[in-house]
Amino acid sequence: MRYEILDGTTVINTILAGSEYMAEHYPLGTYREVAESAPVQPKAQLTRLQFFNRFTDTELVTIYTAAKTVIQIEIMLDKFKSAEFIDTSDPQTIGGINSLEAAGIIVQHRAAEILA
Repeated sequence: MRYEILDGTTVINTILAGSEYMAEHYPLGTYREVAESAPVQPKAQLTRLQFFNRFTDTELVTIYTAAKTVIQIEIMLDKFKSAEFIDTSDPQTIGGINSLEAAGIIVQHRAAEILA
């Protein structure tokens, strides 16, 4: 089944999963089932490689180095690496990349370039 993951009433992600998985990993009220006929059309769907290729090697070294001490960055990288695709219009993707810029891990204005 297709489920929308919610933050309050805002949809923050859409996933395909079984009801047992949802019950185990998400508290009641933080997701809703979506009819199979409802298409999900990401605005900017990239493979993991396409997404990571948007970063320079220097940026990736800095990000992976920071991930060794900042657990939130490690979690973000794990999510990107385990995703079937990266949707650069997804609020979690945008927030994660913007947080790298805000922390000075990537230079100013790079977030917009990476997400474009």
